Amino acid sequence: MIRSSHPNNAVVYGYFDGIDTTGYDFRFVDHNNVGLIPTNDGLTLVFAAGARRAAPRDSELYLAETLRRVAPDLADIVEEAPRIGRLRRSESIPSILRVPTGPGWSLVGDAGFAEDPISAHGIADALRDAELCAEAVDIALRDPDLETEAQDHYQRTRDRFAHPLLDYTTELAGFAWDGPQASLLMRRLGKVVDEECTYLHRRRTAVPVG
Repeated sequence: MIRSSHPNNAVVYGYFDGIDTTGYDFRFVDHNNVGLIPTNDGLTLVFAAGARRAAPRDSELYLAETLRRVAPDLADIVEEAPRIGRLRRSESIPSILRVPTGPGWSLVGDAGFAEDPISAHGIADALRDAELCAEAVDIALRDPDLETEAQDHYQRTRDRFAHPLLDYTTELAGFAWDGPQASLLMRRLGKVVDEECTYLHRRRTAVPVG
């Protein structure tokens, strides 16, 4: 294990039909975060998150109260929308960063790097690392003498983005911030994501090692 964190938070989410949204809608108000995420089949994921110590055990109450406090306009919309299925709840999901390679093995996805869902970046992490790992494996298969160098390149590239992503995500997931602080953290997180996208777009198909 390279590093880990264990935020003390609680998230409630569910899927609702008939909400007209074309993109992500995240709101941050002192110590709470709510939002809408469009998904497939016309459904929208609606969530509320905050510090676990302040979260009611009743998930329906938690979602409704937090939406009403943070984003009354969204609360009005969600109240009129039919929910599909039950609400789901998660608490204090640990974030981890592990050594991703060793003799004859590699880790990708949550096995190697998992961050709190508040980042909304987990699938992107997994796809990035799968691509980097696949290239390292390809290099090692073509020239076994380069296996260690290829694995090291994979880890260095992953960690270049994983460490700052984990820094900002962990702070956001602690819910100790006020609105302006959350805005600053989100801008910093967005800057890392922009740098990551630029790197992945520009890099060559054959990645040099060493």
